[in-house]
Amino acid sequence: ESKARKISPSKRLIKLINDSVLYENDSVLLINKPCGLGSHSGTGLNFGLIELARHARQHTLKLDLVHRLDRDTSGCLLLSKDLITLRELHGIWSSEKVEKIYIALFKGHLRQDLMKIEVNLEIARGEQGEKRAFAMGKKRTLTSILDKKYIKNNTLATLRLDTGRMHQIRAHARYIGHPLAGDDKYGDRDFNKALKKEGLSRLFLHASRIKINSEKLKINVKAPLPIELSRVLSNFEQ
Repeated sequence: ESKARKISPSKRLIKLINDSVLYENDSVLLINKPCGLGSHSGTGLNFGLIELARHARQHTLKLDLVHRLDRDTSGCLLLSKDLITLRELHGIWSSEKVEKIYIALFKGHLRQDLMKIEVNLEIARGEQGEKRAFAMGKKRTLTSILDKKYIKNNTLATLRLDTGRMHQIRAHARYIGHPLAGDDKYGDRDFNKALKKEGLSRLFLHASRIKINSEKLKINVKAPLPIELSRVLSNFEQ
């Protein structure tokens, strides 16, 4: 591990982070995280987004993750530049002052009257020893479905994350019997295989918007749908 700490990220990775900045002010940095990049370093990863951002913003002394996104999820990831901002954002993160919007592709047609998914989740170790979210746990979790559109036999939905548990949307999708497209952990293997033919080689889950309305911070930033996901939707519509 000490060796990994001494390795500097490539210029290409630093450029990737600098090119992915969606918004920045004196207290926060909002990055459009690419799919495949972890929020932080860990198993087999020398660098996650936070380590790369610290390299890219060496003059910022206290850069920290406000929240996390799964490695396979793309989109809005917020970093704070000082401890006061970090504490304030942690204090309001699960309140109405913060709106976190996602776009996801579900297998099958979600019922028209399904407006929210509410189920208790628990984080536990899976068969391979990896961390997973299981239904019927103790932690209340809520995902609101704001909008849905049927595309062939699937549903493209806009979701609001009302609580923020690990793998929440992915576990909720599995729980209601409509797993997310391209999800290799909670999804449907045959469905994923079929979607590979449509050009989908990643999880179809994108953190598309963060809106914050607090005394200290007022932002409303969107991350455009990545080209590889737009392309899959175009393939469906042909």
